[in-house]
Amino acid sequence: MPPVFPVVLYNGARRWSAEQDIYDMVKPPPPEFLRPYRPHLRYYLIDEGRYTDEELGLRQTPLSGVFSIERASKDRRSL
Repeated sequence: MPPVFPVVLYNGARRWSAEQDIYDMVKPPPPEFLRPYRPHLRYYLIDEGRYTDEELGLRQTPLSGVFSIERASKDRRSL
C-alpha cells in the first residue's frame, strides 16, 4: 500500500481540541479482547487560529495565502 499522510486543515472559531489519534477517539473503549483491533491513525493538524496575522505574513506558502484571504474576507477593506 502507498503511504498515507492524513491532514486536518481547521479554521473554526474555537481551538482544535480533539484527540490526534483515532485510537483515542473510540468511545466507550471496547472490551479487552477487541482493543488490539482498534485502529491507530494519527493526522497532522493545521489549526489556522493558532497563527497570528504577522506569522502568516512571514510565511510565503500557498496555505498562508489562503488563510490570509479567509481572514480578510470578513472585512471587505482588508480583502
